Amino acid sequence: MDASICSKCGEKTTRWSTATLQSLKITTAPGTRVQSLMHSNEPPEPSEIASIQSSASDIDAPLASLDAEISRLQKRLRSLQQDRSELLDLQRMPKSILSPLRRMPTEILAEIFVSSLPTSAELFNRTKFQIKASPWIWTRVCSRWREVAISTPALWSLILMNFANYHYPLEAAAAHVERSRMLKIHFSASNDPDDTSSQTRMLTYLLEHSLRWEELFVALTRDLIPVLPSLRHKIPSLKRFWAEWEREDDEENEEVARVFDFLQTAESLVDIGVSRCILPPSFIPRTNQLTHYYADAPWDLHRAILSLSSSLIEAHINTFPENPEWSTLTGELIELSQLRRLYVSHVDALAYLKTPLLSQITLDLPPGESNFHPALEHFLVTYSRTLRRMGLRGMPDALLASRILQGCPALTELAIMIDSFGRHRRAYEASSVFIQLLIPTEGSVKLSGLKRLHFAFEGTLALDHELYAQMLELRWNLQPRLRLEAATVCFESDPTLGSSQPRLEALRNGGLDLAFSQITNVQGPMAHWLCKPRWIL
Repeated sequence: MDASICSKCGEKTTRWSTATLQSLKITTAPGTRVQSLMHSNEPPEPSEIASIQSSASDIDAPLASLDAEISRLQKRLRSLQQDRSELLDLQRMPKSILSPLRRMPTEILAEIFVSSLPTSAELFNRTKFQIKASPWIWTRVCSRWREVAISTPALWSLILMNFANYHYPLEAAAAHVERSRMLKIHFSASNDPDDTSSQTRMLTYLLEHSLRWEELFVALTRDLIPVLPSLRHKIPSLKRFWAEWEREDDEENEEVARVFDFLQTAESLVDIGVSRCILPPSFIPRTNQLTHYYADAPWDLHRAILSLSSSLIEAHINTFPENPEWSTLTGELIELSQLRRLYVSHVDALAYLKTPLLSQITLDLPPGESNFHPALEHFLVTYSRTLRRMGLRGMPDALLASRILQGCPALTELAIMIDSFGRHRRAYEASSVFIQLLIPTEGSVKLSGLKRLHFAFEGTLALDHELYAQMLELRWNLQPRLRLEAATVCFESDPTLGSSQPRLEALRNGGLDLAFSQITNVQGPMAHWLCKPRWIL
């Protein structure tokens, strides 16, 4: 074994000479007895055992020496790594002093904090509280960030509680109240009897600060109904209100409806929505400046409310719990002179609406519907020049679908929503009907101004991919002023694209804004078409 000094680090090193290594390898050289034994299962002769053992023993000393050298070098390596780590820590200090974050204006840092917060929908679906998905995370980084976070009211304005998933501590809610200026309350109660006292206690506490509420989402339970009337004359800043009620008992629905009278005093209210419960006309504030309306209600209640809401810009009209005998109804037209976006669950309601500025409409069409209702025909004839965006929800037959599209020649955007859950074949046929209608024929392009096309499947992806690709190719290859610009497909399961994938990729690479998205609930991206408020998503 030879010793030498490393020319780079000055450390003493050891290395086995070539002669020494050769002497250790001599016994295993090709043609030797040891080499022969190693390549067979033959045992050594008794006279050979001592020699072979001696050969193995000769390696013990150099092997131990090498192990000692490796141990020394590993120890040295650990020492060097420790030195490096300490130097990095020393270097990190001046670098942190020079960090651009230290010079970032407080206002911009605060905006970054606010923008990083999850949406209310993401928070609502959490199964447990997560500090990294809350404003609390910014209070645990450094003293300056904590100071900025605590002094940014917008960071603490949303107080969201979903008692079915987890309980938000009252002390944490109190911190929100203390640090915020205006409050956005999203309160989803649980029907678990064990949660009643904690829910009531939390809501009672929040009611003490209702003068600062600008947004209220509440999923009601029977135990919370008696609490709401106390809001009367205590919600001057409330702009947006949404309520949900899970019961279907008529008497209970009427009881809940009477509770909403407190909204008469919400003088700033512009956005209101109720789901699965009835909203009485008496709720309308004296200052009535509603711009957004979403409700499930019998038509007579819709009519009474709409008649008093001439400032509406967006309306979701779902006739619930059942449709009336439309042919027996009479009355004057309801003029909604500012309405831009409309959803109706029954097209006969269109006979009672006057909407001169309407640019978007979504129609709910029953499966297999073939009747081109006179109310719908008259409506499309009257407003075809202003309509630019249309949503069709359901599975109408080919003739009805064709007549509806023919009645809207100025459309630039079309959304098709199909419930494919448990009825894949029927949904497949329905989507194929729409695709066929959109294929340009020789000398004719239906909806020649169409720029954006959306398909949404509430369930499996029920789409003829080859037919869809063919339609896109034909519309993409039209002259530029007639060319489709964007196409999206969203679905909840089964994203197989089959042999059409290369054709679709070619369209995307050629410039078509094409997207296939698998998501948990397609009603999220389709909320705009259903005229559902974005703030509750």
